[in-house]
Amino acid sequence: MAKTKAGTSPARTNREGFPVVPCYRCGGTGEFSFNQVDGKRCYGCNGTGWAIKRGKTTKAWKAYQAALEAARTVAWKDVQPGDVVEIQLRRFGKVLTKQEDPLNLGNLIFTFENNTTRLGTPGHFTTTLRDAGNLPDPAEFTRDL
Repeated sequence: MAKTKAGTSPARTNREGFPVVPCYRCGGTGEFSFNQVDGKRCYGCNGTGWAIKRGKTTKAWKAYQAALEAARTVAWKDVQPGDVVEIQLRRFGKVLTKQEDPLNLGNLIFTFENNTTRLGTPGHFTTTLRDAGNLPDPAEFTRDL
């Protein structure tokens, strides 16, 4: 970690290397007003107490998140056995087999580690690979911060 100024504490970063500061909403405690669903968890920092620094850092963070999502999103028809996928925020796990539905051409039937599911036509679903091989490097986005 780099020093900010002589005699001050080192700058803090998240695991991707983006500068973080104490949360603007909760002041770094990770807690805010109580609600029945999440207790006192702060929504600004998701309970961590740290938030992405505002300004250029926020723009770089959003660009990195968009690039990460684009790299992980694949067409339903391109999913192959062995891929670990998440479909519309519902984690399915590792794909064991892939076949075309003989009763409804264009639909695909996938067998997962835990169950078998048929999910309509491939155009209806957003599919995300958990571990894509072409993920963006965070250093490309933090270079000018």
